[in-house]
Amino acid sequence: PWLIVAVIVFVAVAGIKTTSILNNKAPFRALISFNYDGIEKGLDPSGNTFDINSVKNVQVISDALIENEIDIEKADAVRNAITFEGVIPPDIIDKITTYQSVYEKAQNGNLPAAQAMLDVTYYPTQFKVKFDYGSTDIPREDAVQVFNAILENYRDYFFDQYGYNHSLGQALSAVSYEDYDYSEAVDLFRVNLNALSDYV
Repeated sequence: PWLIVAVIVFVAVAGIKTTSILNNKAPFRALISFNYDGIEKGLDPSGNTFDINSVKNVQVISDALIENEIDIEKADAVRNAITFEGVIPPDIIDKITTYQSVYEKAQNGNLPAAQAMLDVTYYPTQFKVKFDYGSTDIPREDAVQVFNAILENYRDYFFDQYGYNHSLGQALSAVSYEDYDYSEAVDLFRVNLNALSDYV
């Protein structure tokens, strides 16, 4: 009986430790949303094909590791541990599924119409980001800081890349207000601020 009890206790302890290890290595998840003209067509703000993998570009990951005093040699491991999944709304899934069903049931006479209906492409505007840090040898506490830094750095990288910050800041400073008297300069400044407000 003592041997049986010992085996049961051993299995129970091993199971608890395994569960604890697995829970501690659970990947981190986040949601990234994009809201600008063109993303619904799969384009970036410049009109080129948008690639979500730009989130894990060299600059963003390197800066995140440096900020958190993590060995830069782990950059490749971090990059490989980050994956993306586009979020497709349920109504779009239903529509694509319905079109697929119509296409499969189509007879020879209405096959072209069914094929035209099936030509539906959806480009997500939201992406689930998963960071499976367990393969990076970075402790959990540090990994969550690195993940947050990557997301914040990508936001800044995106704004720098597509000029959302510089264009607004330069709009007011591009005019030399010294060429106008005070009342004209104030009016001009107000007009520029209103234009920026409308743009924002």
